[in-house]
Amino acid sequence: MPHFFFSYSRKDAPDEYLYRFYDDLCREISVRSHFTIESAGFIDKNQPVGGEWEDSIGVALGTCDVFVPVYSPSLFGSSNCGQEWHAFGTRQSRAGKLAPHIVPVWWVPTPGELPTIADRIQDTRSQFGAEYQKYGLRYLMQLKENESLYRDFLVKFTMMVLAAGENPPELMRDLSLAGAPNAFALKPETTGGRARPRSGLKAGGIKSVRFVVAAGSRDEMRTIRAAVDAYGAGSLDWQPYHPEHPDPIVLHAQGVAIAHRMVSSFKAAMDDDLFELLERCQASREPVVLIVDPWVVELDAYKDLLARLDTARFGTTAVVVPWESGATIESNLRDILTVHLGNWMYAGERFFRDDIRSMGEFEANLGEVLVDMWSRIVKWSDAVRRVDESGPASRPILTGPGS
Repeated sequence: MPHFFFSYSRKDAPDEYLYRFYDDLCREISVRSHFTIESAGFIDKNQPVGGEWEDSIGVALGTCDVFVPVYSPSLFGSSNCGQEWHAFGTRQSRAGKLAPHIVPVWWVPTPGELPTIADRIQDTRSQFGAEYQKYGLRYLMQLKENESLYRDFLVKFTMMVLAAGENPPELMRDLSLAGAPNAFALKPETTGGRARPRSGLKAGGIKSVRFVVAAGSRDEMRTIRAAVDAYGAGSLDWQPYHPEHPDPIVLHAQGVAIAHRMVSSFKAAMDDDLFELLERCQASREPVVLIVDPWVVELDAYKDLLARLDTARFGTTAVVVPWESGATIESNLRDILTVHLGNWMYAGERFFRDDIRSMGEFEANLGEVLVDMWSRIVKWSDAVRRVDESGPASRPILTGPGS
């Protein structure tokens, strides 16, 4: 069983400094404890992607004593890293409290606000000096004149990791990452000038969401696109961020729903009962999110569907449009999309999210959409309840001349 789990983004992986730090940390832990260099840590270097990756990572996350996330913009943009964090957090939550088993290392500066889950972790940078606090650990390792600062950091950080593992969380040998939500998808919202977590639904609130996917099959897309690797046998197989994220987009959407404590279901947009579903959900005040591949505007069947959708408005429905990262977009594709979904676009980001270029952006935007729809629906339901409780309003009787 590893003492610590080293969680890092694969985008940061082609970096000699990153692997050197991991090796140095394992070596230092072995010197100061009963752990061997091999058992001190776990890193998923050269691990396969897919089911085998989930199994090996799950075992390590379920048995390690300490979780060491390597803070960087890439880490917080990685859904895989978000899944790892959530899985380890499951062990912590079983204990009924969040013990200090998560010890982050700031690799490079991270601009903007941290994800809510990371913002809850104590910031210990000041304990390691001004250079580390300002520039991160990678900077200390890059310059020879910082070698003494790096060695000082390494010893102090090692002691911190060892202390964090003195009372490890309960073991979960069957821990699985399959379907685990991205812990970074939860975004903070502000109330009264103070940040608080968007923790999903309160008791009695809306507890479900419907996902509807508008995407062509591989055979359909071959008629309009040369690259069809992101498509499968049907709409629900669409993987806009393939190959980095080989799972269908709807599975990641379900993960975001789980993170917000919502149950979810999904269907293909081309089913005949789509508008019946939207009307039914409007009446029952249940959120619906349409996940639209912008390329479907080139398919005649979807043109008709979207044109019809653009003439209707459903207060419990939002549209989210993921764009493949790095894909070459035809110049007129966005214009066609505007023609067919312009009314939704102009309704604002509460109802329409566009130009989403990565899985991290998708999950963050979807999380915000779910929270906003939930808040809107709860306010609507509260207003209906108050009207029902007050009964019919008393109206004055107006009389005309000569009464």
